[in-house]
Amino acid sequence: YDQRVIYERQQSQEEITAEHEGEFMQSILSCLADGILDQDEYINLKILAKQKGISDARAQQLIDEMRNNVALKNKGGNNPLL
Repeated sequence: YDQRVIYERQQSQEEITAEHEGEFMQSILSCLADGILDQDEYINLKILAKQKGISDARAQQLIDEMRNNVALKNKGGNNPLL
């Protein structure tokens, strides 16, 4: 019984973490909508990450991944900002 409770709590925490990271990635995409992540947007993302319980390293990893994804998506679009 105790192991099941631990598993359910762990599963809930993993779901919460996934939800928070999903919300954080949506915020990153919003900031990158113009192709630029300026200093104010970056600082706001770092604050949001802390509020969501996302570590600095993980937040930076997600920012870099989303930045690369947007850059690859826009590569054929002649976007000089990327």
